[in-house]
Amino acid sequence: MSLTTSGPGGEDTETQTNVIHVDAGVETERFVTSIAGTTGDSLVYVTYVYMSTKTSYIGIYSGKESHSAFWFSNVNIPQGAQVVSAWIKLPASQDVSSMCTARVVGFAQDYASPVSSLADWQSRPRTNATVLWNMEPWQKGKWYSTPEIASIVQEIIDRTGWRAGRSLAFSIGPESGTTGYRALYQRDQDYFSGAELTIDYLP
Repeated sequence: MSLTTSGPGGEDTETQTNVIHVDAGVETERFVTSIAGTTGDSLVYVTYVYMSTKTSYIGIYSGKESHSAFWFSNVNIPQGAQVVSAWIKLPASQDVSSMCTARVVGFAQDYASPVSSLADWQSRPRTNATVLWNMEPWQKGKWYSTPEIASIVQEIIDRTGWRAGRSLAFSIGPESGTTGYRALYQRDQDYFSGAELTIDYLP
């Protein structure tokens, strides 16, 4: 099923296999976490993975594909919980308005670790669920949210090996045909610059 949603990151198209219905009067719980350390986010650029550059990129930067990976530890969501909504929020490090379309994917692992090398990033299994992100113009210092990524999070926490308190990891990179990029601060910039993950769920 293809849905056009006006989620946290604007109007985008997401492919889902199930539609979540929440009964009236049922209250969701919210889990919010940020990148905890300087190894929690990384830039995958050409044949290298950079963890301490203070700035990362998504899209086509200097003519090369740029992917940003994010690792969120201690995600206290129980196995099989119903994910109602989820998104990642990123801090812009440059004013950029060029056309940029990205794709968000999760790493299909029970206990993900930070991305440590190009081979590590390339070899990891990806979630079947992905989300297209038509990225709006960014202004330095502002925060921007992905579209709805509940389907990605749901796929990971539905795994039989998932347990509350484990880690989730994601990668955001250019969609085929995109020509622009977006620049964001890594956690290395300062304590308050790490990407933020929010999950609304029913236990």
